[in-house]
Amino acid sequence: MPLVVKFGEISERFQIICARLLPKPPQPLPHPSLLHLQPLLLILRCSLNLSRKQSKGNKLLQKQHKWMSNASNL
Repeated sequence: MPLVVKFGEISERFQIICARLLPKPPQPLPHPSLLHLQPLLLILRCSLNLSRKQSKGNKLLQKQHKWMSNASNL
């Protein structure tokens, strides 16, 4: 069966690929009265990233534990 692709779908995929390759636009500068909060925001952003990675790691450990317990029951 031949693969049929609509023209609009190709265009959308091309736009997604191009958007990933292009550099991201610069972020707007914060208001000068908020500059003192930037270190705090950086710390919060880093801790959120770490907690997301940790929760993904915990889920992986749970899957491994489940797999091991299923294998031992065989």
